[in-house]
Amino acid sequence: MGMTPEQYWDGESSLKPAFRKAYKLRIEQEQRISDRNNWYMGQYIIAALQAVPLLVGGFNTKGARIPDYPERPFFDKFDEERKEKDQKKREEDQMKMAMAMFHAFTVQANKNIEEKNKPTSAGQ
Repeated sequence: MGMTPEQYWDGESSLKPAFRKAYKLRIEQEQRISDRNNWYMGQYIIAALQAVPLLVGGFNTKGARIPDYPERPFFDKFDEERKEKDQKKREEDQMKMAMAMFHAFTVQANKNIEEKNKPTSAGQ
């Protein structure tokens, strides 16, 4: 679980459940990574097998061609999409922040103008 024998036998008893939980989380994360890797491997296999029917007997049909095998790993495509999505979100957040700052500036400027234009009791 990641505990040293000294921590297990001589350490505080409250450490054991914490290490057990951390171990379970680490195992779950490793399983998720493994599952994702296996899914991607399946995607590669499916993409490769899609070319098989044409290789076996499809060349004698007119206009048949071998489908393109992915030029790069699928991760690259997903990473690019995620980067584009993140960039778009950052730009939207920056726009919202700029709009909020402009709004706050205009509210403050309007308050300042109203205070300058208020008649004072000394001037009457």
